[in-house]
Amino acid sequence: MVIMILSILLMSVEEQSEISTLVSELPQRYTYSDRLKNFPTETSKKLVEQLSLQDMDGQYPAIIKIFGRHFGTVKSVDRTDGLRIVFGSDQVVHLRPSGNAPELRCYTESSAEAEAVTINQKALASLQDWLN
Repeated sequence: MVIMILSILLMSVEEQSEISTLVSELPQRYTYSDRLKNFPTETSKKLVEQLSLQDMDGQYPAIIKIFGRHFGTVKSVDRTDGLRIVFGSDQVVHLRPSGNAPELRCYTESSAEAEAVTINQKALASLQDWLN
């Protein structure tokens, strides 16, 4: 927490700008979360692992197969806490096994609030279709 505060103060000095100005320049981001219930943790972990596999060209074929028609190309993937996928449109789908329930959690981010909800619904529906 202290490092974050110091970083913001340092950035304010370096940019010669007030913190409120720095905040106002940040892009608007909205999040939404939901989950697949009755989804065992081990199954969630295997799914995240499978989606993380890259082919010889550095692509993510399972991600493209499941989500490609709704979200397009994969811009980046981060495995820090589950699987965070940033698509070329800057839409984000973050999947992770629940730590305390048999659920697969899905978090989404977008530049519009309604879009964050829609992205989440499409992501979970795409996963359900693929699993069935």
